Amino acid sequence: LQIDQVLCIPGSSVAKPNATPTVAPTASTCSSRYVVVSGDTCTTIGTKFGISATAIIAANPTTINIGCTNLQIGKNICIPGAPAPQPVAIPTSGAVVFPVV
Repeated sequence: LQIDQVLCIPGSSVAKPNATPTVAPTASTCSSRYVVVSGDTCTTIGTKFGISATAIIAANPTTINIGCTNLQIGKNICIPGAPAPQPVAIPTSGAVVFPVV
């Protein structure tokens, strides 16, 4: 269970008005995964993958809040319908960094 996760309890007579059930992303909706690093925002992550911040938030309803203010470094998130980004060369060390998918 996670904070703000919506559960359906069979036979329950108590319902939250206008509640929309949260459906966790599945392997079919996550074309890749990404590990959040320092400095990331939903917008910068979206730019890396060519998708909108809104798409990232929608694909991670139990992980990222609507304002994308709770990204956590090291968290593995779903990237919907996007190819993996190209490696980025780091000029100072000559290393090439690949995002974890």
